[in-house]
Amino acid sequence: MKKFLILLVSLSFSSLAFFSGCYYDNEEDLYGSTTVTCDTTAVTYATIAAILENNTCMGCHSNAQADASGGGYNLDGYDNLKATASKNNILYKSVAQDGTVSPMPKGGAKIADCDILKIDRWVKNGYPQ
Repeated sequence: MKKFLILLVSLSFSSLAFFSGCYYDNEEDLYGSTTVTCDTTAVTYATIAAILENNTCMGCHSNAQADASGGGYNLDGYDNLKATASKNNILYKSVAQDGTVSPMPKGGAKIADCDILKIDRWVKNGYPQ
């Protein structure tokens, strides 16, 4: 009987250790949301110009360089940027690198997804200044 009780107690502790050692919390439950949001509520020309400047697109697509190295696309100033963006949505397709047009920035890393989303929103909202 004594051996039976020792075996029962030992099995109880083993079971307790086994089942209590597993838990199913996920990262969001433990640390809160890890989702990064992208605010596209007030995207304007200034927002898009800054994105293009910060990603060195203006080195090839400014007034001085548009024909030489920018494929004829001048992104300098609101009117030029709007005109380019409205041509078959080439600006968005280029930065999204969807494979239908030459990817931009040429030879550089892809622009951040949030910035691509902002460009898309700017086009869909009618190119707000």
